[in-house]
Amino acid sequence: MSRIATDRASTIVAAVLVCVGYYVGARVGFAFTVHPSPVSILWPPNSILLAALLLMPPRTWALLLLAAFPAHLAIQLANDIPLTMILLWFVSNCSQALIGAACVRRLTGGPMRFDDSRHVGVFVLGSIIGVFLSGFLDAGFVEFVGGWGEGPFWQLWRARFFSNVLADLTVVPAIVAWSQVDKSRLRRLFSAPSIAEAIGLGAGLIGVSVLVFVWRDSGMGGIPALLYAPVPFLVWAAVRFGSIGTSTATMVVALLATRGAMNGIGPFVGSSPADSALSIQLCLIFTSIPLLLLSAVMRERRRAEHAAVFNEESLKLALDAAQMTIWDWSLPPGDGAGRHESSESSAAPFGAMLRVVHPDDQPAVAEAITAAIEKSAPWDIEFRVVRPDGNVRWVMGKGEVLRDEGGQPARLLGVNVDITDRRRADEAARASEELFARAFRSSPDAMVISRRADGQIIDVNDRWEALFGYTRVTAVGRTMAELPLAAGPENEATLRRLIEAPGPVRNVEAQFLTRAGELRETIIATESVEMGGHACFITTIRDITERQRAQREAQEQRQLLTHLGRVAVLGELSGALAHELSQPLTAILSNAQAARRMLTRQPVDLREIDEILADIASADRRAGEVIRRLRAMFKRGESNRQLLDLNEVTRDVLDFARSDLLTRHVQVTTRLASELPKVRGDSVQVQQVLLNLIVNGCEAMIGNDPNDRSLVIETGVIDHDTVSVSVLDNGSGIRADILDQLFEPFVTTKHQGLGLGLTICRSIATAHGGQLWAGNNEDRGSAFRLLLPRNE
Repeated sequence: MSRIATDRASTIVAAVLVCVGYYVGARVGFAFTVHPSPVSILWPPNSILLAALLLMPPRTWALLLLAAFPAHLAIQLANDIPLTMILLWFVSNCSQALIGAACVRRLTGGPMRFDDSRHVGVFVLGSIIGVFLSGFLDAGFVEFVGGWGEGPFWQLWRARFFSNVLADLTVVPAIVAWSQVDKSRLRRLFSAPSIAEAIGLGAGLIGVSVLVFVWRDSGMGGIPALLYAPVPFLVWAAVRFGSIGTSTATMVVALLATRGAMNGIGPFVGSSPADSALSIQLCLIFTSIPLLLLSAVMRERRRAEHAAVFNEESLKLALDAAQMTIWDWSLPPGDGAGRHESSESSAAPFGAMLRVVHPDDQPAVAEAITAAIEKSAPWDIEFRVVRPDGNVRWVMGKGEVLRDEGGQPARLLGVNVDITDRRRADEAARASEELFARAFRSSPDAMVISRRADGQIIDVNDRWEALFGYTRVTAVGRTMAELPLAAGPENEATLRRLIEAPGPVRNVEAQFLTRAGELRETIIATESVEMGGHACFITTIRDITERQRAQREAQEQRQLLTHLGRVAVLGELSGALAHELSQPLTAILSNAQAARRMLTRQPVDLREIDEILADIASADRRAGEVIRRLRAMFKRGESNRQLLDLNEVTRDVLDFARSDLLTRHVQVTTRLASELPKVRGDSVQVQQVLLNLIVNGCEAMIGNDPNDRSLVIETGVIDHDTVSVSVLDNGSGIRADILDQLFEPFVTTKHQGLGLGLTICRSIATAHGGQLWAGNNEDRGSAFRLLLPRNE
């Protein structure tokens, strides 16, 4: 349900309750009328209206007043009151409630509460003002209509004034107090001890009131002093049950006293009914006001006690959490020793406190206390105390001297705070700062501390000065862009990314220029820190210029060694390559000579000349292909990675080595897998590996019979990520003693070999992300397998 719907529902319920309450209150008021006077001793309807207005917001007041009109009309018509008088009395009743509610709301500034003595005083004042002013209307209306009151104007005003004031002081507090009871207080009220106490209170109050005010045969009705008999019970209700008990008990006494007076019983029976009514009203009015104030004061005291207990517990908890102790020393006149009062220990002489102070700190503590007492110096000192178990703790003492009216020191108040953890933390922080400073200054890498907000340099270490050629004085307060250090726009953008990065950055390569203009290659790492309350970052710059130069030189050496390896292999194939070239060249020469002879004959056979020229062109292409392959193998340059088909690479290598294979009488068998996935690599380097393996296989079979030299080349897929090419021979195999060191430099099975060929081949395989494996076949011979990652 929405808030608007809830407000409407509560307003409607309040209006219904006001209508019913007004009707019942009017019936009670008429019942307590002392005839022949038309004025009731206690007139509750106006008080019910006032209570409703105090409980509900002002925007609903008009509706609540209108809700009371049907009840007012019904009860007055039932008593044969003229319509004019009915309307005028309703106006005066409403005016009393409106004036009283407006005064109370205006002076309290919020909802009315009878557990606040100020609110009770405001309520008494506001209700009296409302009754006082509306009483003139009420009496004036009676005089105006005539026939509805006995006596002059002021007598009517007085009767109505005290009747309405008594009703306000008894009915309104009861309604408001019961309406504002929360769940927790309701549980306390209906607890077993509270119920038992309330029953005892109610039985005693009703019993005494019946004996004094109602029971004709008790023999006590004519004793005026018994008028005070219910007072102890009223005080009991005020002290123990607050405004609820006070208003309820007062209403019970008022009802019983009024009932007795109407029947001519009790101490309030006077010479006339009007005098009896006035006696009852004055007695109960003057009793209700102090009782309401007493109940409010008791509630305030109870709240203050709860607040004091809560504050004490909170303070104790805070002191325990902060490891603090409060102390209070009384300083007798002429005695500087004094007496120590603490919640943790009994009174003890001042010397006892000094005995727990560390011997090295006792003089300083005694001097500080003496200065505080004699010179009013602030007591603020840090010292050590020794516990009974020998544990030493650091304590910070703060306090001040309180002096009496004569200016003499009377008390020394203060706190002791255990700062052992803080001292240890400070010492650890200082040690950490010193360690960081030493590490920062002596770091072999250049380091700079900069503010994250603007990039200004806070500090640099010695290595940074040596690397870039700028002094610390020159660098501090400037940015790296202002020096400048970045070598080109790309490196400036790298520095900006480092500054803007939210977290730590690792292994970022950048190039810087020194003050002398030298280019330095570096690796940068940053770490965010907080220094002096500012967000900063520490930048570590590692100079890798020499390392990069060495790596480039090593790369060039590897490329040169690889090139020399190819040249060495080609040197071993020089005879076969010469034969491979001589064949097409011889064919070209023979065909050219034949063509010249044919040209001397008549007629010239052009068809045969055309065939000879075609043979010459074919031989030329064959020789050109051999030269192209030789040039590619001899060429030295950067690696050129491209997609390769290992089947095509194998066929090219076999074509290149065909003459050598024929010369060595080697039978080659190929088992090339269909739809072999491609790999990414340098074709010349892969051919070099395969050619080296083929040559090694041929040389391993030199000891075999010429008809027993077999070489098998296979390609295949190992798994989803790897393809392979294998070279298997049926030679003597690899000796077990060198199998594990076969790919090490200068390890060879050849009599004239250098032992670098297989080392170069493995480095090529590794550079391609693959592996080169060697082993022996099950029957005889060796097997080499090149594994390369397939291209995704």
